[in-house]
Amino acid sequence: METIDEILKSNKTSCLFIGNYATGKTTFYNTYLKDTAKIQVEEKVSRKTFQSIENMAISGLNITIDGNNPQKKDRKPIIETLKKKDYQIFAFYFCSITRDCIVRNRKRRNTINENKIIKTEKLIELPNLEEGFSKIFYVELIDNNFNIEDWV
Repeated sequence: METIDEILKSNKTSCLFIGNYATGKTTFYNTYLKDTAKIQVEEKVSRKTFQSIENMAISGLNITIDGNNPQKKDRKPIIETLKKKDYQIFAFYFCSITRDCIVRNRKRRNTINENKIIKTEKLIELPNLEEGFSKIFYVELIDNNFNIEDWV
């Protein structure tokens, strides 16, 4: 398995997070990817966010896109933008069981409306290489530890 450190040795690397709320995405970023430039994506990618992605890509920074990115249609313009700048794009799919997300959410300082968690879970489309990813990792939060596996 290619490690995260090995991936980050390359220039023009992007890590795109996919998963529900309260699956550990931001904690994962802070643990493994904090040396990359981070872009926080809310429910829909705004024009300002795309401009930030473009500017970071022009400068050749390694980028992490932290957000739910549940559907292929949400990910497609991000992937296309980065591919045009010759980026390798690694997907990190965060396993989510709705009840576990709700329990973790209740322990957060800034909670998310539980209906958003339920709605997002229904929207999630599993990533695949045909979307343009170089590799996909499966990330599962177990007892506050991350289990990271090659998916494809």
